[in-house]
Amino acid sequence: MTSSQTNREPSAWSATPPGVYRAAIIAAAAAALAVTAVIGLGTGSWIGKTFPGFFVLPTRVIPSVGRVAWSGSSDGSIYQRTVLAVDGTRIQSNDDAYRHVASRPPGTPIAYTLRHGSSTETVTLESRVFSQTDYLIIFGSYLVTGVLYLLLGLLGAWLLPDASIGRALLLLGSAGGVFALSGSGIYAPGADIRIHALAESFFPATMVYLALVFAREQGRYVTPLIAIGWWLSLALAVPYQLLLEQPGAYSLIHAACETYLGVAGLAVGITLIIERARAADEAGPLLRSALAGALLGLGVPAVIMVISGLSGGAVPVNVMTATAYLFPLCIGYGLLRERVLGRHTQPVPVV
Repeated sequence: MTSSQTNREPSAWSATPPGVYRAAIIAAAAAALAVTAVIGLGTGSWIGKTFPGFFVLPTRVIPSVGRVAWSGSSDGSIYQRTVLAVDGTRIQSNDDAYRHVASRPPGTPIAYTLRHGSSTETVTLESRVFSQTDYLIIFGSYLVTGVLYLLLGLLGAWLLPDASIGRALLLLGSAGGVFALSGSGIYAPGADIRIHALAESFFPATMVYLALVFAREQGRYVTPLIAIGWWLSLALAVPYQLLLEQPGAYSLIHAACETYLGVAGLAVGITLIIERARAADEAGPLLRSALAGALLGLGVPAVIMVISGLSGGAVPVNVMTATAYLFPLCIGYGLLRERVLGRHTQPVPVV
């Protein structure tokens, strides 16, 4: 098979006029930046607000997100608990909890009645003011990671419209971008978390697809493995959407998605290590950069997701955003070097 045959495959994209196709990608990139800006401005309203020292989802579940300085994050024991009452008053939504806390001065000890499984406990924690540092560490990292994933997907579609790697990057970038950006808005009062849950379900399947595209062993098992990845995501997505408003079911399926995402991320890293070793001196910029990105920006987040998922959310997953942005950034850099600067002529992988 020649290099040109290997680099390109017929697809529905080929029928689109090049001018229209490029204009659509530019429009999508502009939209991605605009959406990121809007989300950034919206989440900026957290700064200066008095809040519990932890987030509460609309389902009343406390997500595994926090900082060491926050009163509710010292040991992670309240993560994935359901808030039943605040200072003895039952609540129906996260808005009730936030309003109750905001009506009192920062530093006020507030009692929360929490449920985990069949057990109930009451903990007292001091409220605090959401600072600019909190915003940058929590929401800033979400926004940067999300927009980088979206731009990576569009870059792959732009440079490799008819190659498997281009489609894999488009799917990965779309799911990863939506997952990170939508994650910025799910803690607000009355937020809709369905889009985030959907992205969380399918993001792992795009990781599986990317790993199999990078693998050079294109045997008969590749297509079934890709199908299994998508079916597994669908098997999580359907009950997730149906049971999203039930706190116990939410935490259980969320943990399964976290574990799946972590395992898929580790699969990408292992695949890249193997392919890099096989390629040796023939490894191109894309493969080398993808491996660097996986080691720096995917390995640690993948381990955190697996541990958090298996432990029922005991580990704050926002810690992974400290390096997660490096994965799309490194792959994008390698793709530009290989396809734009033309420093390597090896064909891109095809499934």
